[in-house]
Amino acid sequence: MVDAAGENARALGLDGRFRAELADVQDFRRPDPGQGFGLALANPPFRTCGTGRACADQGRNRARFEGPGGFAAFAACAARCLNPRGRLFVVHLAERLPELLRVLEDAGLAPRRALPVQGRLGQAPRLVLLECVRMGAGRAGPGFSLLAPLILYAPDGSLTVEAAGFCPPLATNPRPAVV
Repeated sequence: MVDAAGENARALGLDGRFRAELADVQDFRRPDPGQGFGLALANPPFRTCGTGRACADQGRNRARFEGPGGFAAFAACAARCLNPRGRLFVVHLAERLPELLRVLEDAGLAPRRALPVQGRLGQAPRLVLLECVRMGAGRAGPGFSLLAPLILYAPDGSLTVEAAGFCPPLATNPRPAVV
């Protein structure tokens, strides 16, 4: 995953401004204690232990199920490593949104925008993309916005114009079956 993230960054011309790290979020600290990050991306495990189906592959299980500290460990790591007013972007399950918002605020990260992601029009959003800002000394700043949902697929199974505009590489994914 780290190698793929690095390759994607190079392909997007971000290699001078982007670095992927493989680390335990409970132990990770800023590489340079005097300088934090302006932006962090997280795609943490979605499921708490004991929920969802286990996978025979241990690597997939680690990617699917939270480890020690759960989502709070990701939020605390971001708060430690971001500059004041630095931004955290997270993808997670929409069903856990109330918990995520509480944990982020407890860690000193102010949720600013939430983008629900629906597979198709009429379906409930399964995912949510969150943008958060590391709060400065007692300053919460501007409020929270719940954005209109991003719908990925049209009724014919093709990628919507909005989804292609939001993330052009989605166009390379295989088309899902129309049901």
